[in-house]
Amino acid sequence: MSSLDFIIGSKADLPEKYLEQFFLMLQDNSRARFPVAPYDLDFYRNFWQMPLQPEDDELQLWAFENDVLVGFGFVSWKIKYENLHIASAQIYVLPAKRLKGFGTSILRLLFQALPPHIETLSIGALLHSIGDSFLKKYQEKFSFVEIINAVDLSVFDLKEVQAFASSERERLKQLGYSFVEIGSYDYLAKFDVQNYVRMIEEIWNDMPVEDLSYDKVVITVERYKSLIDRFVQLGNKIIGFVAVESKTNKPIGLTKASINKSQPYLAEQDDTGVVHAHRGNGLGLALKYQLLEKLLADPSITQWFAGNALSNDHMLRINKLLKHKEIGRKVVYEFHRKDWHRI
Repeated sequence: MSSLDFIIGSKADLPEKYLEQFFLMLQDNSRARFPVAPYDLDFYRNFWQMPLQPEDDELQLWAFENDVLVGFGFVSWKIKYENLHIASAQIYVLPAKRLKGFGTSILRLLFQALPPHIETLSIGALLHSIGDSFLKKYQEKFSFVEIINAVDLSVFDLKEVQAFASSERERLKQLGYSFVEIGSYDYLAKFDVQNYVRMIEEIWNDMPVEDLSYDKVVITVERYKSLIDRFVQLGNKIIGFVAVESKTNKPIGLTKASINKSQPYLAEQDDTGVVHAHRGNGLGLALKYQLLEKLLADPSITQWFAGNALSNDHMLRINKLLKHKEIGRKVVYEFHRKDWHRI
């Protein structure tokens, strides 16, 4: 194996002369990890300039062969709220430099550099990709499977969608519910913020984690606003709807999608969920139809995709009713500290 040199540290430690090549590698890494077109390079340039969230810490690593950047790895972890024992990583090696042990060298160095309180490192890959094959060498089973579904919006008849969305609004009105459209920050003005954040926390904690070592999340108003701020700064806008219990005016369910300015044609499904006390009324499908109606009103949006845990049968059924078809699977492997010596 050729010898490598490494830089390990923060974003500021990578010399500027390597940045554009690194952004191209980030873009190619996204293409390899997700079955959807990656963001344009401006997205990665913007991302690189943004500071970390107050709740996060990270470590960057770059690999060089003869002063040429050939790969990278980075790892991030929480320093506040929950899951403080878990870190997430990504590893990338240029296609021409693969099968030379470079990926293994990067993974080993990441393990060695992690703080001592980190007990688990999780890494995701597209099923049956070269990344999946690499991870399988060191971990036999993955801990989580995400089904990626997508639909070309041209398959829908707008009038049919409008008619069904309208009939669902009327049906649920009779059951004591209404729908409120939201954008990025509308929740601040349209709802009691504490109630809204409690709904988000319940929905997030109800999402399947399968065999991942994740704890329940803690969502505060401060944390949620910070997450939305960062989301918008990355060039995303939110389109969504909240289900409201009419007699209390409390938000009890929502669905929302995001559209990034670098991919104005692509709607990425974000959260969809209904709190337990209000399930069984068909709110999930009704919410998604309100969103679909809104997406179809903008002819520049032509694709809609969603990711759901393999074990989330209910949401997968809803996506099937909405004509989504599977385009890929993302798998997540966990590496526990007691087994790191095997790498």
